[in-house]
Parts: sequence; structure tokens; C-alpha cells
Amino acid sequence: MKFVKKLLAVVLAGTMVLTLLTSCGISKTKIEDYIKSMPSVTLESMLVSGSDSHVTLKPVENNDAALLASKAKDWLAASENADKTAKEYMDELDYDAYVSFREPFVDDDKAEYVGISFIKLPSEKFDSQNAWIAYNLMSKERVMIISNWDAVDGSEGTVSVTTEKIGDNTYAFAVIRTPGRDPDAGEDGGSIHL
Repeated sequence: MKFVKKLLAVVLAGTMVLTLLTSCGISKTKIEDYIKSMPSVTLESMLVSGSDSHVTLKPVENNDAALLASKAKDWLAASENADKTAKEYMDELDYDAYVSFREPFVDDDKAEYVGISFIKLPSEKFDSQNAWIAYNLMSKERVMIISNWDAVDGSEGTVSVTTEKIGDNTYAFAVIRTPGRDPDAGEDGGSIHL
């Protein structure tokens, strides 16, 4: 009987360790859950002096984030770009490459805010890693507007999220879509971010 109790204790301890190890891993679903639980996400205006918009986001299953990952993959594979942001990526594109990049994501005739973001994930694991990833992926300093519309303040939008290993690094990618408003139609004024 003592042997059976010891064996069960070992099996239980092994199960607990395995559960602990797997719960600390990076999970697209956990990242989406953290984004969904955020009271709001702040999205920057296209206008330098424009007001930010606060939106709520719900995760969706579509190809947007995977498409973003495939488009940025070669650029991120270069070691000098490993820690750069989506804004830095877009700044390095010439006009034709920028137009080509935007085409599958944006319809300029549709009043829709579209923003992109990606982040290199830390190589070391820590307790609140998925929350850290979600927060940094959605920070207004990282999200790059690729449409000609500002987000409608207080609106509900969607976010497509994926993770992908590129070279020695793993990245999280996000594409945000919300109802859009013309940044020039409000009282904000200012000049457009380029």
C-alpha cells in the first residue's frame, strides 16, 4: 500500500510540474484573451495634434496576422531588424513597396481604421509573459496606422493575432480593424503622421 501511495504521489507531482511548464508557454489564445480583457486599447491619431481613440477589441480568426507575418518575415530575418517595430518597418519601405504592402489590408474607400503591430518575444519565460506580450503588442507606440482613417473613439474593433518563429526569434503579430472616421473632419486639426 505504501508503494502505491508513493507511486501516486510521484505521478501527481509529475502532472503538476507538466501543467506548470505548459501554462508558462506562449499561447496565441492566451494573448488574445488578455487583449479581449483589456478595458480599452489606445490608438494614436494620424494627426500630430489629434486626439487618441480608445477602443475595445475582440479576437477574430482570419488571415490578417499571418499575412502580416509573411510580408515582414524577410525583413525581420535580418539581425539588425530583429528588435524593430512595425513603424520602423513601414518607414523603410519605398512608396511602391508601401502601396503594395497596404493593398491586401486596406480599402481606402471603406471607413475603417487598420493598424499593424509586431513584437519580438523574450527568449526567457516568466509568469505573466502572455499579458506582457498583449500589452506591448497593443501599445500605441508600436501600432502603425496603415489606413487613411482614425479609429472611432469608443468603438469595438477586431484583432487578428498570430505567433511565428523567424530565424532564432519568435514574434507576435497583430492586425487591428475598427470603424474609421476621417481625421480631417473633427476639431483636432494638425498634420498627418508620415
